Amino acid sequence: MKATRIFLIERIVELETGVLCRLHMDLFDAGQGRAEGLFLDRFRFSWIFFEIENPMHRILVDCHKPFGVHVHFDDGLQVPVKAETLDDVRSFFGEAILQHFGAKLEI
Repeated sequence: MKATRIFLIERIVELETGVLCRLHMDLFDAGQGRAEGLFLDRFRFSWIFFEIENPMHRILVDCHKPFGVHVHFDDGLQVPVKAETLDDVRSFFGEAILQHFGAKLEI
């Protein structure tokens, strides 16, 4: 079964420092039956925030088999994220952007 896109968000954000960043958020329903937790089996997403001129300065939160929800800071290894709902992931993503870039975004 093909995944169905639920949403796609693309924005350019100018930080207070003048640095331009790109925000990309997508969410797909993979339609694989009832998910455990909420999205480990059913939903796939890739949410990234990065500097346009230095794309490796980034935060990437994604969810896919076999890893579940995890985050990459810059070019680092994946780190599991404890999240029960998509709101938990959204809150984590916003806090990670604030800590890593010093920017508070409405997500």
